[in-house]
Amino acid sequence: TAAFHDLVSLSGSLILAFAVTHGRLSPEDAWTLSRIDESYQISLWGEDEDAAVLAESKRQAFHQAARFWAVC
Repeated sequence: TAAFHDLVSLSGSLILAFAVTHGRLSPEDAWTLSRIDESYQISLWGEDEDAAVLAESKRQAFHQAARFWAVC
């Protein structure tokens, strides 16, 4: 479905999308795991404000896709 596609494309991970849709990970935990490299880079170089705004928008879209999947 479109929700599963969004979970995969926003997280960049088929495995994390499956984990969310099968109840193995919460959407927030999956999102955090999908951002490991970005979090590490932020710890080294600091956070870019524009990138943070975009990341938050993607996080919200990821959560919306997870909610949509749950009700379908």
